[in-house]
Amino acid sequence: MSSAGVGALVDHSVEPGSARHLDAKGIAHTDFRARQISERDLDGIDLVLPMAVEHRKAVLSYAPRLLKRAYTIKEIARLIDSAEQSQPWTERLAGLGTPERWAAIPTHLARERGRARVGRASATSPTRTAGRTLRST
Repeated sequence: MSSAGVGALVDHSVEPGSARHLDAKGIAHTDFRARQISERDLDGIDLVLPMAVEHRKAVLSYAPRLLKRAYTIKEIARLIDSAEQSQPWTERLAGLGTPERWAAIPTHLARERGRARVGRASATSPTRTAGRTLRST
């Protein structure tokens, strides 16, 4: 796992407010130094979790091949929940070892993202096409 930012303050340590939260949880952070994301950082990446849509767009400008493997935090949370509703993760990933589970997750999420888009498209008016209303006979 690694971290890089699209607008990083390169070589800066963790912000004081974040450091307090990490300290409270016993999470080490003294060796952390911010770094700017680069195209090279994205080689061999399985999953990219940018915080916001703008960050996702920046990541995809470096590596368009990651389109099906880049999710905002909000989007991945929604997709994980939606996927669980259709088939529990314990069933989806049954019989896989830890590395295989992590490798399978992006495929399941991409499939769920596709289902969600189809669902939204059909939730819009199915009787409207190119600005005209169709009538059933």
